[in-house]
Amino acid sequence: YCAALNCRNATSGAYKNSSVTFYGFPLQNKALLEQWMQNMGRDMETPSKYQRLCSDHFEESSFQRDPLKVRKNRRLLKGAVPSKFLLGDD
Repeated sequence: YCAALNCRNATSGAYKNSSVTFYGFPLQNKALLEQWMQNMGRDMETPSKYQRLCSDHFEESSFQRDPLKVRKNRRLLKGAVPSKFLLGDD
C-alpha cells in the first residue's frame, strides 16, 4: 500500500492499480527524506525500508523519460520530491 494519508493505491488486492508505480523513501539522504516527510503532512516516525509512496504523489516532471519505452516502470529522478497530497479527512 501507499504510505500517504488518504491514498488507497496498492500493488495487489482490491486497490491494485497497474498504472501506478511505487517508490521507496530516500532513507540514505536525510535532507531529501525530510522534504518528503514535510510534504506528506503525516506525523510518522522514519519510514521503514518496506514503505512506499505511489507515483500519484509526484509531478510528471519528477520522472526520467525513456524515449524507447523499453522500460515498463518509470524511473524517479534522484532529487524528486512528492508534492501531490490530499491532506485531511475524506
